[in-house]
Amino acid sequence: MVVSAGAGNFVWAAITLYVALCQLGLAVTSERAELAALGLWNGLLVFLYIGIGISILLNKKWAWTWGIGSNTLNLVVAVYQLTQGPVLVNFFLIPIELFIIIALYVTRTPRAKPSQQGTAPSR
Repeated sequence: MVVSAGAGNFVWAAITLYVALCQLGLAVTSERAELAALGLWNGLLVFLYIGIGISILLNKKWAWTWGIGSNTLNLVVAVYQLTQGPVLVNFFLIPIELFIIIALYVTRTPRAKPSQQGTAPSR
């Protein structure tokens, strides 16, 4: 499940990268600063999600915590956006966010490293 959660972060990052590139393209053609800011913000989120995904695959505890926290926050925002109007990208992101949260909760904590399994504490 950990591998699936890491892969889910990469899928989320790919969809968000597409959205960020569209926003930046529209910002250039329409000369709207707010679209440029949104595109840059979403680009930053892409890098953060890739980092979280890689760190989940490397069994970093902070990535497990950030994975649950960031996906929960994004899930709340996405559901709120859907109640305010049809934001089509959320139809793709909500199931991915739910899947990542469930996959991380099922594992509870990162896996122990093989060198730590079955070793008695030293005195």
